[in-house]
Amino acid sequence: MNITHPLISKQARIITPALNWAVRLCLDRVAMRRSAVMFRGQSRVGKSRCAVFVAEQLKKQFPECHVAFYIALKRKTRHPNNLCRELCYTENIHPKERVDLRYHLVAHLESLLVGQQAGQYLLVIDEVQRLLPVDYFDLADLYNLLQAKSICMTLIAFAQPDIDAQ
Repeated sequence: MNITHPLISKQARIITPALNWAVRLCLDRVAMRRSAVMFRGQSRVGKSRCAVFVAEQLKKQFPECHVAFYIALKRKTRHPNNLCRELCYTENIHPKERVDLRYHLVAHLESLLVGQQAGQYLLVIDEVQRLLPVDYFDLADLYNLLQAKSICMTLIAFAQPDIDAQ
């Protein structure tokens, strides 16, 4: 028996009111050039699918912006720049070891957004509760470095409720 129905093969997406609300909120925050929006929800309620859908919709609605989708990985080491290294890999850039990854990433994003009137970097992070405290400092540094280059960064985060304990 060949099962090719989109609902059974998980190729269909049912747009629920919650999914629609999340996308509208993200579109509003990006249009208003806000710095961040975070969604919290219990495990297994569809946050990851929502994150992917939000990233897809942002790419369609804001083609002049650069949209990056990143899934935070659980790490045991507190090595600085792990987040920046992973964001570089998300962007398909592989810097050499002795490069300051924050500046390298900012230069890459600046080159992608050159010529855009309203340069904006949209970073969608799924499982943001997995980030280490040092990663939040890297995000703040990235935000500030981009602001210095007149590039607005909007962070859209999806997390489980234990993010509040961090």
